[in-house]
Amino acid sequence: MPLQRPFFLRQLPGIVFLLVALLLNGCGGGRQVTPPPPSDELGIVVALIGEQPVYEVQWDQARRYAEATLRLLGEPNATIDEQRVFESFIEDMFIVQEASAQGFFVDKEAVELEEQRLLSVAGKTEADLDEVLAEVGLSRSAWEAELSRAVTAGAYLDEVVLADVPPAQRAAKRAAWLQDKKESLPVRLFFRPPAAIGVRVGDRAADIELPDLQGRVLRLSDMRGKAVLVNFWATWCLPCRDEMPLLQATYEKHNSQGLEILGVNVGEDRDTVQKFVAEFGLTFPVVLDRDQKVARRYRVYGIPQTFFITREGVIDFVVTGVLRASLLEERLQELLVSAKLDS
Repeated sequence: MPLQRPFFLRQLPGIVFLLVALLLNGCGGGRQVTPPPPSDELGIVVALIGEQPVYEVQWDQARRYAEATLRLLGEPNATIDEQRVFESFIEDMFIVQEASAQGFFVDKEAVELEEQRLLSVAGKTEADLDEVLAEVGLSRSAWEAELSRAVTAGAYLDEVVLADVPPAQRAAKRAAWLQDKKESLPVRLFFRPPAAIGVRVGDRAADIELPDLQGRVLRLSDMRGKAVLVNFWATWCLPCRDEMPLLQATYEKHNSQGLEILGVNVGEDRDTVQKFVAEFGLTFPVVLDRDQKVARRYRVYGIPQTFFITREGVIDFVVTGVLRASLLEERLQELLVSAKLDS
């Protein structure tokens, strides 16, 4: 039988649509559903598939499995996207539950074959696998259980749901099947992993650690709990000069309400930046990105560029070019309401 790639590495066409549909339509027309009580041994309930609870310990095992598989196939220090892994985990649990109800199972030989395929693709040995499992804190039996779930979900889709379906129609068929099944087997989520660290809207903002004009190291992560504007700029940039008075006025107006502004100067020396700060009377924190590593990490290819970051540290909005006062105020109101509610 054709075997799937590890569940979190598979291409998952339509997964966002499918999960949103399952959530919106599976909860009784918008009715709030109270999570079942936690288990002393299994932890909190992270989801319900029909009436079947999915527990925290099961999610933790799936997360470790994903990390182990990524280490086998990728870089040693690579990190998983927990949100995507969680969505894939819940989808696989949903498929396996349906497969079990239909009496569909895979044998141990199929699971062992998939393990050998993974090791072959990764160029690793059984000893390498044991070493990786020890690193992520996953037992061999837990690894095999997770692998069995992934193989079962993939095989059920291939051999039952999508059997004889032309490749070009598989994504639509898969989406339609899940949409139909959720009517009798609704999915309710009570947990959401943190966003992946990155520089795109929806990511947890990658940390910034740079010296200010007095040589003190400032960190974006230390501003957690406040709404933050991270503004990349330079003294020679005319649009940057144009928007500085607006940024300073905004800081004076909203700082007491939970707003912080972090001005990141790109590529210039302290004396040059100090003169600029004095000229414009800037009172918000300014840091020096002399080697431009932070700008490159944030994919800043033109300045000014401003990142709007929520009190939880998530990138909410990005503006490239001069900020307009109306847009700035509109976006800030959303962030500041959230910040004030949590202060």
